[in-house]
Formats: sequence, C-alpha cells, structure tokens
Amino acid sequence: MDDSAVARKVRDGYDSIAEQFMELVTRPRLSDPRSAWVDDLLERLAPESNVLDLGCGPGVPTAAAFIRDGHRVTGIDISPRQVELARANVPLGRFLVGDALKTDFEPGSFDAIIALFSLTHIPRDRWESLFADFVVWLHPRGWLLATFGMSDSGGCDEEDFLGFGHTNWTNGFSPDTSQCLLRDVGFRIDRAEMIEDEMPSGLEQWLWVLSHTEPKR
Repeated sequence: MDDSAVARKVRDGYDSIAEQFMELVTRPRLSDPRSAWVDDLLERLAPESNVLDLGCGPGVPTAAAFIRDGHRVTGIDISPRQVELARANVPLGRFLVGDALKTDFEPGSFDAIIALFSLTHIPRDRWESLFADFVVWLHPRGWLLATFGMSDSGGCDEEDFLGFGHTNWTNGFSPDTSQCLLRDVGFRIDRAEMIEDEMPSGLEQWLWVLSHTEPKR
C-alpha cells in the first residue's frame, strides 16, 4: 500500500470514530501513563514554549494540558473531524488538517514535539526522514515525546480499531530499532519505558520515549 492509500485509510478511520475516540482519551484510566509523561515534559520546558502536537486528535487531553500551562500549541492531524473537535475543545490552540509527510515548518520553530499514538499510522520507511525533519523544526536542545508500538510489522489493517467497529492501519519497528532511528538523526534519549495500558479493547503495550536534540558544536 502506498503512502497516499495509507493516509486515506487513517484519515477515514479517525473521521469515523471521532466522537468515540474523544470520549476514550478523556476517560480516566488508572493504567494511562499519558499524564505522568506529559507532566515530565512540562517540567522541562521554558515558559511560553512553542509546541507541535503531531496527530493531535481532538485536542484533549494533551494539547489542552500545554495550553493550560501557558505554552503555544500547533496541532496537526490528518483527520478533518478530529481537527474540528480540537478547535472547539482548545480554542487557544492552532490546529491544522495535514499529512505529517507533506508538512514543513521553518527551522527552529518549536521547543517540543509531541507524537503520541500517531507514528504507528505513518509508514515506517518514512520515519527516519520524518525524525530528521523533527530535528530541523526544533530549537537546539528541543524535546520530543513520542510513543512507539512494540511489534516489527511492515503494515497491516486493524479491523475493529479500538473496538469501535472501523478499520485503521498500523505498522512499526521493534523498540530497539525505533530508538536507534532517533539516535541516528541526532536525538539523545532521556527516558524510554515499555508500558502496559489496559484499554477498553484490551491490553496494549507501548514504548514511551522522551528525548532531546543535542546543540551542534
């Protein structure tokens, strides 16, 4: 499946479950690690930082947390319906409909990039070039908070995605390979943990990574 076909499947999948997905991500779960990792990044950011939320979904809870802390957030998502919800939920944010692989920003535009549960929907053979773009878009010693899947998979359809009755598409590398790709383009990994999360659709495992770019000498 080519990049355009993947993008259409992911777009249509998230459009179809927009309201259900928003309810899912805002529902409290004891096993959800998101708040702790977001709080860790918030503690490292200077006041009024510029943050890119890649795969922002409905804007809650992640983009909203950075706005509440006084930061400026640009969110991008391939799903028009998700972006519509984000604009309504987080009116102080800036939210764009777009494909991460066709997006560009000026060098040094951001102090942090967040990519939670979005990279698995981007073809993995494009990850290295995308991560290299992240380095360009970030200020020196900019931060990246990202999640990665645990399976080495070239891509497959996820039927009944998240238990909501619609199909989506996913792929990924092994945890070691994902971290190597980050290091290869210039990220230094500060934290990396494999975490289990009990979702309504079943137990999931994700690699959570917090990393930063090294200033050029």
